[in-house]
Amino acid sequence: MAAEMQDIRILRDRFVDLTYRSFEAMRCNNEVEIRRYNDTHKYTKQAKGRHMRDTILIDLQSWFQLFHPLLNKAISPTESTIDLLHGPKISRACRVLHIHYLVLTMRLSNFGDDEARREKAFDTFGDVFEAIIQHAEEAFSNSSSSNQPPRHLLFSMEHGLIEPLYFTVLKCREPTKRAKALQLLDSCSQEAAWDGPLMTVIAREAVRVETSLHGRMSCDLTGNLELVTPGDDDFRTAAEFIWKFRGDEMAEICRVFAVALLEMDWERRTALVQIHYKGGTVSAVCAAEICPARQSARLDV
Repeated sequence: MAAEMQDIRILRDRFVDLTYRSFEAMRCNNEVEIRRYNDTHKYTKQAKGRHMRDTILIDLQSWFQLFHPLLNKAISPTESTIDLLHGPKISRACRVLHIHYLVLTMRLSNFGDDEARREKAFDTFGDVFEAIIQHAEEAFSNSSSSNQPPRHLLFSMEHGLIEPLYFTVLKCREPTKRAKALQLLDSCSQEAAWDGPLMTVIAREAVRVETSLHGRMSCDLTGNLELVTPGDDDFRTAAEFIWKFRGDEMAEICRVFAVALLEMDWERRTALVQIHYKGGTVSAVCAAEICPARQSARLDV
């Protein structure tokens, strides 16, 4: 399996380069949104961002053509290819890398539109979100089978499970999938700078705000919110209501499109966040339970 591990490292490094290029393209698009006062500058930046996006999508497709055979071999090994020592390690590494590919492809495909339209478009990616969740479940399962604690699952400094699961919780509004992604996120611990429990609390707060707004449950749109709690019956009812009527105008107004981290206290595991939706913003202080010892294990990939 040494050759396969080397192939994964090479593909991972190429993917990191594609990711950085994607961030640059999205940054150009953000500058378009910010600098609307200058139309010439706006359209110049917009053209540059879209050209970069189109080029990256082509390169991602080429990358995936190289990665796909390795992915299939890793997640569906035959008796002739399985390696009892390295098989689970390669399988979870490929699954996590595929998860990041799916997230990056979604972001680039849903590029350049206004916030409300962009958030609504994520409703069409149900199969992609389902694949992300399935890969994450299998990655945790493989970690357990290889005698590594599931709460310490890492791929590398750039590629873990916290960020894509956090993204899935925020962008996938189908109630069952969103609840499963939140459950998986809650199983994560520490991945480089990503704090799993704290990101879980932040994601849960964003979902709670969105659900309360859209469900119109004890909600004053001037900013005074009495929020329902994820997991209770009212929350489940509101989540199902939101999904059923996701095409309504209220859905576009109340969808959360960004969560800004204004202040972080890593020692106390607290964060001041600002949750943005089309109708306004909501600020909240999120706090995770402080663990006596937080250690993380890495995958040597």
